[in-house]
Amino acid sequence: MRFKHLPHLRSFYSGSCILEFPSLKELWIEGCKELKTIFSTINAPTQHFFNKTVAFPSLEKLYVKGMDELNNKWYTALPTKSFSKLRVLVVESCGKLLSFGPLNLLQRLENLQELEISKCDSLEEVFKVEEEETSMKIREKHEHTKREEETTLVFHQLKIMRFKYLPYLRSFYSGSCILEFPSLKELRIECCEKLETIFPTINGPTQHFFNEKVVFPVLEKLYLKSLFNLREIGIGSLPLHFIQTLEVRYCGNLRNLFSSSIATTLKRLEGRDWQWKKKKMMMHDNMQLRQLSR
Repeated sequence: MRFKHLPHLRSFYSGSCILEFPSLKELWIEGCKELKTIFSTINAPTQHFFNKTVAFPSLEKLYVKGMDELNNKWYTALPTKSFSKLRVLVVESCGKLLSFGPLNLLQRLENLQELEISKCDSLEEVFKVEEEETSMKIREKHEHTKREEETTLVFHQLKIMRFKYLPYLRSFYSGSCILEFPSLKELRIECCEKLETIFPTINGPTQHFFNEKVVFPVLEKLYLKSLFNLREIGIGSLPLHFIQTLEVRYCGNLRNLFSSSIATTLKRLEGRDWQWKKKKMMMHDNMQLRQLSR
């Protein structure tokens, strides 16, 4: 099912009958500017596209695009049984979103393999710190907890993440949980002007996209493009023996790609298809780049 450029569309079905679509694989909603929420919630505004009687048990792909009024609670009532098989989720041009949602949203999408967020002009953080997590920290502090236990969340199926044209994006996740992506192969970040560092470095800027609690043990492909304020990549925190492709373009403030010790490590690796875009294109695109290593 696809619903595109319907500026006055408010509802899919407002009756009380239960509607099931047992074979529906793809749902595309685009340019429906009146919609503030997609799925019914307990305290939702009167406008929601699907009510609680609609179910999609076999849905594999969900595209949400051009939803200017979509609010930050759009995810609240994603019916679990409707999205247990979801593999692809794309969110684009949703101007009021400040974050994609809390971590438990991604947990509920247990079979998600591909996540793409783009052209959301207000987005500052991909996954926000939940109120419950903050409250728990405060309680532990007041109770003088002797040892701090860190929660580890593992997202087993996610293989590809893309973040593009997000002018205010600063952080992937700023909470205290450890996030592991054991299957993630490709990471692409483009046109995110606020980013200065991608991965944490010892003496790097305090603001970095991923903190030290985010783990990509098998990352193979990293694409960075048009990150005009990028100063450091911090590639040293990645498992270098898995990386096959590193492509960096149009990063005007980047002065080096990695340290000399990392360069030595890379030279020792054999049988890899390294694609350093370093010759004409890299030297032209990255005007401040003086050397591949320091």
